[in-house]
Amino acid sequence: MIAFLALWVRRLIVWPLGALLIHMVMGLRFIIPVRWSSAMIGGLIRLIGPWTPWHRRARNNLRLVMPELSPSEERDILMKMWWNIGRNAGEFAYLEHLAGQSSNHLIGDEALDDIAKTGGFIISGHLGNWEMCCIPFIRRDLPFSIIYRPLNNPLAKNALNKRLELADKTYTKGRESARGIIETARRKHIMIILVDQKLREGMVVPFFGKGVTTPVSYIKAALHHHVPLIMMRIQRMRGCQFSVSLEKLDCEAIIAKHPNADPVLAIATVINQNLENWIRETPEQWFWPHRRWPESKGEAPYDIE
Repeated sequence: MIAFLALWVRRLIVWPLGALLIHMVMGLRFIIPVRWSSAMIGGLIRLIGPWTPWHRRARNNLRLVMPELSPSEERDILMKMWWNIGRNAGEFAYLEHLAGQSSNHLIGDEALDDIAKTGGFIISGHLGNWEMCCIPFIRRDLPFSIIYRPLNNPLAKNALNKRLELADKTYTKGRESARGIIETARRKHIMIILVDQKLREGMVVPFFGKGVTTPVSYIKAALHHHVPLIMMRIQRMRGCQFSVSLEKLDCEAIIAKHPNADPVLAIATVINQNLENWIRETPEQWFWPHRRWPESKGEAPYDIE
């Protein structure tokens, strides 16, 4: 009975209100500039976020992997995190506009030149405004693919189309994305992948000194089809200005440095270490509410060597 009521509350109240809010945010692009939308939604989420269950999870994750922080440092990081998340939401409808801004700084053009010829995988995480991963490819009119998770709210699914339309191909998480990864590597296309979310499957790889299930199918595909892996960092610099950094991973050097290790694990470990370094530099720009570690769900930690 309780489950039945919860279902109808979600259908009649939660979904409509959520869809209304999302479409209102999307509609802002027709009436106000991006910096206003970013600041307004950022301020709103900064007020609401700390009162949600996700705030507690974010705080627990922060304490789990960065226990050296003082209570005041924790609060400062989490409040700035909600501010950044809100800004991301406020900027969502303006991706093409932001891609054209000359104030966004691109570092690592040579990596982009390489992948334009060979195809490969762009690897990033939920840092800064992660939706901005498409900026270099939109600027150069290079086709790319993405993997996405469909919204649970059926009334708001159309709001996602704005982002999906920017990609040449889209794959939903699961079996479809697995086929997409193989197809991308085989056909020498480009795919953007965010690799810092918890998976039910994958390989256990160290992250902040703790084991996490980590996607590795794209690494296997890259090694098999000899396409590059390029890490991308999106860093919010000021307001709606971003730094986009690209750096090609030297997979051969990584494997040679760990001759007795599983090559896929060695590369995945370096990727997670790079992500960790970025997060430690700007922890307020990462999405801490993710259930990234088993401990985030009250589960036993994984053993790592």
